[in-house]
Amino acid sequence: MEAQQSPYERLSDKQRKFVDLYCEYRNASRAAREAGYSDARSNQSAYQLLTNIDISAAISQIMDQSAMGKGECLGRMTAYGRGTMEHFMTEEGELTLNSEDAKANRDLLKKVRQRKIVRTTP
Repeated sequence: MEAQQSPYERLSDKQRKFVDLYCEYRNASRAAREAGYSDARSNQSAYQLLTNIDISAAISQIMDQSAMGKGECLGRMTAYGRGTMEHFMTEEGELTLNSEDAKANRDLLKKVRQRKIVRTTP
């Protein structure tokens, strides 16, 4: 008995490239353009590709494989909820990202923006 092909295996090379790019960017028009579909019709091509049963099944399969499990998701959300700035502060009260503790907890940061203010007194 012959093994059944997965939806991804049934796709053409161009369609596979679209699926891979769509899963990376989450933008169908951009994925269609970069996969080699017409720039002028990228929106229409993207719509048609996403309504293809094999393409939508392949996208779902890839997304399911790359999704976080419940345990990992709960663990990360707990770490974010309980996170504090103490990992990123020196004993003098200055912000640091270079200490061992800060490096171990960098995944708790979404964005770091630094602004230096210089004040002079007369």
